[in-house]
Amino acid sequence: MSTTTRIAKRELRKQLKRALASIPNESVTHQRSKKTVPPNQLDQAVQPRQIMDMLELNDLQDYEGLELDAWGIPTPSEASLNERKNCFGGYGKSEDLDVEEADAEDELDLIITPGLGFDRNLGRTGRGMGFYDYFFQRCGKSQRRGKVPWKVGLALNEQVLPADQTVPMDETDQRIDALILGDGSVLRR
Repeated sequence: MSTTTRIAKRELRKQLKRALASIPNESVTHQRSKKTVPPNQLDQAVQPRQIMDMLELNDLQDYEGLELDAWGIPTPSEASLNERKNCFGGYGKSEDLDVEEADAEDELDLIITPGLGFDRNLGRTGRGMGFYDYFFQRCGKSQRRGKVPWKVGLALNEQVLPADQTVPMDETDQRIDALILGDGSVLRR
């Protein structure tokens, strides 16, 4: 990644964090209630230090029993990982799984992804660790049917950049396919 892109991304993240911190709680609550579009109705150079896995949850009770990690994300216990299906057709952590040998029946069709900010061309920026971009890349490699999962972002209105501004992107960044906004509208490719 070029130094210019890295600096631009860092500055954009600072801008977005300030904007998000200034949103009144009532606005956040109101916008979250508007995200009612069901997802089924929506038409390399960087080596990761950590890898994000998507593991199966059995039911709502299983989800409610998860502990929060350091980021406040509900996370399965280390002891339960090997008993949970991962999104590449195996069980447990997928780091050692050959994604080329994944079971086609277990392929993902849809990924709902968070982001710190988005542009109107469906560029996405996260918190700068590259977890989702790397995950999207791995999903694309594992898809037997040649169909990459549809990537849908969720955003408050304030997380979308003005029309004249774009998310700085490099070769490791991936655009999403649709974005559901806080007012209930949907941007699509």
